[in-house]
Amino acid sequence: MTIDGTGLGLTQGSGQVWLGTTYGSVTSWGDTQIIAQVALGSLSGKAQVLQNGVWSNAVQLMLNTPTLTSMTLAPNLLSR
Repeated sequence: MTIDGTGLGLTQGSGQVWLGTTYGSVTSWGDTQIIAQVALGSLSGKAQVLQNGVWSNAVQLMLNTPTLTSMTLAPNLLSR
């Protein structure tokens, strides 16, 4: 799954990606794009990025939709 956005962080560091109902496995991390795999057994839920202790906005993620391959998140819109 590809997540496009801005301000995601130049490197993953301690950042994580929540996909559905559990954390995904990150394969590539950049400031404008993250590529991650949905964990086996994860169910439909939300997609969010956690970076430096701050969550991005949440996007509804329907895992039974086989054509979904990318989405856009905007962590800079989140306030604590």
